[in-house]
Formats: sequence, structure tokens, C-alpha cells
Amino acid sequence: MKPSLSRQRPKQQNQKLFIQAYIASFGIISKACFLTDVSRQTHYKWLKTDSSYKRAFELAKGEAGASANLFVEKEAVKIAKRRNKRMQGFIKSEYGEDILEQILSGKVKSLTKGGV
Repeated sequence: MKPSLSRQRPKQQNQKLFIQAYIASFGIISKACFLTDVSRQTHYKWLKTDSSYKRAFELAKGEAGASANLFVEKEAVKIAKRRNKRMQGFIKSEYGEDILEQILSGKVKSLTKGGV
């Protein structure tokens, strides 16, 4: 059995890679673990024992959530543009008919503020 890649890297590099993977995977810890070869136990140990890692991870939670929201909103717009009536109805009820019209005309690409 070959040694873990994470054991071959310095701790701070592993932490940085883990946080980047966590954000890229929309806040899914198991996915970040898989991508970086860092165990869940190691991640939670860092949270308990390393205050700078804990602060960085707390900031990453917000970024991961924002990334996930943006992705979902862009996908909703794509689906609505394909004339999916359910998605169009949802957007109309949640955001208004004028936003739906802007989406269908191509003026709006995302449901976030200023989504042009």
C-alpha cells in the first residue's frame, strides 16, 4: 500500500488545498476529502486544534454556499430558457414576470442581483 499523498505534503499546504476543494465542491466535506486525500478525522482535528485553519474554514463556508447558490441559479435560468414550464412558473412566482421575460430575451443570465 502506498502512502497517502496528503502525508507527503506540508500541513499548511494540505489545509489550503482542502479549503480550495471544499469551496469548489460547494461545501461537501466528503468530496473535499476525496479530492485532497485528507481524511475527515484530520479535517475535524484541524478545526479543534488550529485556530487559523478554523477561521479560514469558516470563511470558506460562506464562499462555498455562495458558489452553490450561483450555480443553482444559473442552471435554473438555463432550464427556463429551454422553455421548461415548471421552471418558468417557479421563476415567475419567486422573482416576477419581468425577470422571467428578461431571462427569455437573453438580458439576464443569472437570478443573482445584477445577473447580467
